[in-house]
Amino acid sequence: EEDEAEGDEAEEDEGQDEDEDEDEGLAPGEERPKVTKQMAVIMAMQGAHEALEAVLQSDCGLGANTTDHIGQSLLHWACTNGHPDTVAMLLRNNADPNLRNQWGEVPLQLATRKRHQGCVDYLTGQTPIHASPAPAGSSSSSL
Repeated sequence: EEDEAEGDEAEEDEGQDEDEDEDEGLAPGEERPKVTKQMAVIMAMQGAHEALEAVLQSDCGLGANTTDHIGQSLLHWACTNGHPDTVAMLLRNNADPNLRNQWGEVPLQLATRKRHQGCVDYLTGQTPIHASPAPAGSSSSSL
């Protein structure tokens, strides 16, 4: 009977080690913070591409095409605020450069309007120019 009890204790210790690895750096009873959609948007707005990539690759349920309450994707925000490294990371993580916000704008239009050339360069490498929608308010002409 003592051998069985020792075996049970060993199994419990092994389980505790696994839990400790998952919660490394957390105080006892402290839960890992949940990343919200708003937090991911702020990361994209601020160009925190490494932190944002870690979030996208975690199991938090947020993806590269996450949008906010006005339909702006993470890519829209990275382009609006001029963060080409974040744009590149989002494209590598399958962000759709053709998603439109509530005003019908795609990220390329925002990057162009704000004159964020680094973002434009990544997006035009991702989206053929002939397939990019014309900026809002402009007339399209055929070649």
